[in-house]
Amino acid sequence: MTPTTPPGTPGDTQTPNETIAFILARLSSDWDINLLLPGEKTSTNRELTWKQKKCFEDVKLLTYKKQIAPVLLNFEMAALSLYNGWVNKPKGLLTPDSAT
Repeated sequence: MTPTTPPGTPGDTQTPNETIAFILARLSSDWDINLLLPGEKTSTNRELTWKQKKCFEDVKLLTYKKQIAPVLLNFEMAALSLYNGWVNKPKGLLTPDSAT
C-alpha cells in the first residue's frame, strides 16, 4: 500500500488574487458595502472611493501575510454585534417640517 497525499483545502489551490477577490465579494454581498477590485467599475462607471481602495489594500496586505482570517473574524463579530443591536425606527428620520 503506497501512501497518498492528503487532499488539499480549497484555500490552498487559490492564488492570492483569487482569495482577495473572494473575500471582497463575500464582504460586499454579506454586508452590502459595495467593495470593488481596482480596475472594476460599476454600471455607472464610478471609480473606487479612497475607502474602497484602502479596504482593498488592507485585505491584499493581510492576505499576502496570511493574517486575514483573524481580522475577518473580528470584523464579522463586531459587525454582527452592531447589526443585532439595530432597531428599525421608521419614523426616526423625520425632519422638523414633517413632524406635524
